[in-house]
Amino acid sequence: MTDTFQLEIVTPEKKIVETKAAEEVQIPGRNGYLGIMPGHAPLITELAVGEITYRENSADQRLAVAWGFAEVLPGKVTILAETAERPAEIDVERARKAKERAEQRLASGDSTVDVERALDALQRAGARDRDIQVVRVPGAFEVPSAARTLAASRRVDAVICLACIVRGETSHYDHLANEVTRGIGQSAQETGVPHAYGVLTCDSLEQAIDRAGLKMGNKGWEAALSAVEMASLKGVVGKRALSTQHSAISRRSPHGAASAKSKSPPKRS
Repeated sequence: MTDTFQLEIVTPEKKIVETKAAEEVQIPGRNGYLGIMPGHAPLITELAVGEITYRENSADQRLAVAWGFAEVLPGKVTILAETAERPAEIDVERARKAKERAEQRLASGDSTVDVERALDALQRAGARDRDIQVVRVPGAFEVPSAARTLAASRRVDAVICLACIVRGETSHYDHLANEVTRGIGQSAQETGVPHAYGVLTCDSLEQAIDRAGLKMGNKGWEAALSAVEMASLKGVVGKRALSTQHSAISRRSPHGAASAKSKSPPKRS
């Protein structure tokens, strides 16, 4: 086994990194950071917003990345990122203004922050605008009820539940978060329609800003991709189950017909 592997990091604009001497790479995955070393098992993972760190010739290199996918193959790691910047390339002033805009939108109660990213993810996955229905509710507590109504209509393939609950000075936060989570899960189980959980439960407004796309990924984007995956999985599993059922029926049919015929009373002359 070699001590290095090939690493490529590519954006839609250009190839950022191309080396055959990578010793290790840390990738911000959907469920946390993932460390890749020579001999790692093959996999494909979704990228979150974060920092890629890779080691080349015993020196660490860093890039800020957002969204995309990473593919690990024997001897090669390919990262396709929506954006990737080295520290020297980051426009600090632009980043500061983006943070200020995010803070202003959340402080104003703008409910479109996660919705816009969710719609973007759906459209990138091939969904058409006319197939997407957005339903707004007064607060997080009403999300499960609206989700159940949509799911029970049987006119949707999946339901994406988005909300933000920020902890206050009383225990109201805990009761609300528990009831919203329970209601969404119960609706999914009882209707059989996939529900994507995109509810932010945060200790502060700053944490909500970070989880709405500034530092720690975007919950709307993640929930939309989960909805697409679960709807597709349900379709595949449903077709296989139906095919198996038809096959079982076809195998039983000749015996069933013979048995029924043998049990029929004889005709009288």
